[in-house]
Amino acid sequence: MGYLCALAVWAVFTLVPLGLLWLYFYRDFRARFPGCNVSFDPVEAAPLGTRLVPGGFEPHLRRYQDLAKLLLTLGAATIAFLVNFLTSIPVDGKRSIYSIRLEKACPSSIALLGLSAACAIIFLLSENYAYETYCHDAQRDTYTPAWYAVNSALGFSGFGFFLFAYAWLAFRIFW
Repeated sequence: MGYLCALAVWAVFTLVPLGLLWLYFYRDFRARFPGCNVSFDPVEAAPLGTRLVPGGFEPHLRRYQDLAKLLLTLGAATIAFLVNFLTSIPVDGKRSIYSIRLEKACPSSIALLGLSAACAIIFLLSENYAYETYCHDAQRDTYTPAWYAVNSALGFSGFGFFLFAYAWLAFRIFW
């Protein structure tokens, strides 16, 4: 029963931030642009009005992907470091208080970093798929506010889980 309770707590801890962020981004977009879908084409001022710049989102997409890849790389490296630390703990020997504290903080930190990495991977896949679908659609109206909210929630949740994992490690080691 204890494992089921811990699993339920982790599920709530994971889904509640994602759900709240999704709701925030969805409602915010609907309030600012009622009845509209999201456009990947930036609007450029022209002499006779505004015009869309096809493919103008690609530099932004590259920047978002690079940030997600950086988050994924740092999270995976930290997980590798923590797992290496856990496997190399001496069975019989003196250990510092910080080593003991780090050992106790590792499981939850590894889980948070794993959530961060999963959010980053799903964000990368979803954002790429959304952009490719948008570019190949004749009407260019496939990127809905709900999909925009999912991508935004995944990106910010991944970053939040990453920050919380490091804050949790620092808290458990130094306090």
